[in-house]
Amino acid sequence: MKNKEIKKKIKIGSVVLTAHQLKKPLSSMKLSLGMLLGGDFGALSNEQKDIIIKIVEKNEILISLVDDLLSEAKIKERKISNKLDLVNIEDIIKCLINLEKEEIASKNIDFKFEKEKDLPPLRLDKEKISIALQNIFDNAIKYTPVGGKITLVISKDKNNLEIKISDSGIGIPENQKEMIFSKFFRADNTFNAYANGSGLGLSIVKDIIDAHGGKVWLKSEEGKGSEFFISLPIK
Repeated sequence: MKNKEIKKKIKIGSVVLTAHQLKKPLSSMKLSLGMLLGGDFGALSNEQKDIIIKIVEKNEILISLVDDLLSEAKIKERKISNKLDLVNIEDIIKCLINLEKEEIASKNIDFKFEKEKDLPPLRLDKEKISIALQNIFDNAIKYTPVGGKITLVISKDKNNLEIKISDSGIGIPENQKEMIFSKFFRADNTFNAYANGSGLGLSIVKDIIDAHGGKVWLKSEEGKGSEFFISLPIK
């Protein structure tokens, strides 16, 4: 093994270890805060409850960040090429839609799913492709207002299968589109729409799609919505 690869493995291992060490106390804090709010240690005033609720929200943000760091490290740690199977992408997407149907209904989102006939199976790492698709789909739901629209389309040409997820959400500022797949980056307008988030989700998406020999890109206009495209080679 080359020195460069050894150093990379050590670095990834350090991230995983640190993330695990952070998650344990954060999870303990979450449990203790829940007990406080539940009255296990006596009744609280409304002011005390408000303060603890704010601490709980910050704790959830940190746990989410640690989870994203773990996900990214695990993706880099495990080579995708040794877990490839013939996968029907339509089955993965239908599973994701089923998982999100309650959230879609709660926001009264007009959701449409369209696909071409006779989609070919692809040789993929099913678990990681599911993570990539779910990250984009979750964002579409998260940043689309009540009563908005989301459309998911699967199409193909001779060489590639393409997935497009479009929404009528907050969109991305023009001067920030080039940074959207960068690690820890969040567009300015996302903080008002959704406070939680690590800025790792789309970076993870790009890592996964790149590792499969595919491409991911977007079209977006602030205030009008976004379209995310994933192209995967048909082999």
